[in-house]
Amino acid sequence: MLAELDGPRTFTLHDQDGALCLAHWLDETVEMSRFVVPFSPSLLEKLRRCEFSVLDALDQPRVYLAEVDPNRDVRSVWLIQLADLP
Repeated sequence: MLAELDGPRTFTLHDQDGALCLAHWLDETVEMSRFVVPFSPSLLEKLRRCEFSVLDALDQPRVYLAEVDPNRDVRSVWLIQLADLP
């Protein structure tokens, strides 16, 4: 399946508590998109200065896998280990 990319697939956002997150698109079906969402302001600065890769930025102690529907509503969230992703 080819996915139409109509927007950024790696971006920062603030969660409902105001914490900074990095979302990185992992997978997509017609019903859902999946993102990994860990981050902090200090990691953002290191990423901006190219001190490490996006993969390094995503490989954090707490990683969340979020399923988002086409209306951008979050449907499910799991706390995972990045190494557990296929």
